[in-house]
Amino acid sequence: MNQHLEERIKRRIQKSLALASNNPNAEEAHTALLKAQRLMYEHGFKENDFQGEVKKEILEVTVGTYKKLMWYEKHLAGIVARNFRCFNYYNTKKSKPKVKGGRSITLYRIAFYGEKKDAEIAKEVYSHALIYMSHLCENFMNDNGYIKAPAIRNDYRNGFLMGLNEKLDQQVQEYGLIVVMDEEVKTDYKEKVQANFTGSVKVQHKEILSLIAFEQGQEDGNMFDHERKNLS
Repeated sequence: MNQHLEERIKRRIQKSLALASNNPNAEEAHTALLKAQRLMYEHGFKENDFQGEVKKEILEVTVGTYKKLMWYEKHLAGIVARNFRCFNYYNTKKSKPKVKGGRSITLYRIAFYGEKKDAEIAKEVYSHALIYMSHLCENFMNDNGYIKAPAIRNDYRNGFLMGLNEKLDQQVQEYGLIVVMDEEVKTDYKEKVQANFTGSVKVQHKEILSLIAFEQGQEDGNMFDHERKNLS
């Protein structure tokens, strides 16, 4: 590669990295980050070559409020975290007893930990995917006459999560560098977060009973596009 062309490509990468870092719109930031990483991948550059271009900020981004988490919410958070260079864990607190002398229960809140742009994108993708999955799941249930069938609903969710994971894996293969965890993030997480862990959360795996529901969910998960906000 001649020097003039190399400098042009570097400027394009720098511009995309700056847009990814200083953009309040998570979808636009993600698109810019993918563009920068694609250019680096195609032309043999590494992220270390541009570390001085954007100030790195590592932090925790939480999703929603404290509540009882469902199995599919835990699965979804794990899938998103793995594909957007973040760690995923749960903040906890005890609920107030409903009656005097009653028992409290443990409530959970999902958290993503990583570079600011990655963690914020992970939150946006998770939130949109959860709404999208719930919407399409209800459509499937209504269209097929399943009024009260929690097992069928879980089969659809299982399929959707598998399809989504497949979709994100394809994205990883296309852009190459998206899931390379930054070493500074790993160290920061180990020292500031992991050292304070007090327990673990079990993620249940549901047995598939309806192949039709599972396959429809898988197809819908494969069609998920976090940049498209409408649910139709």
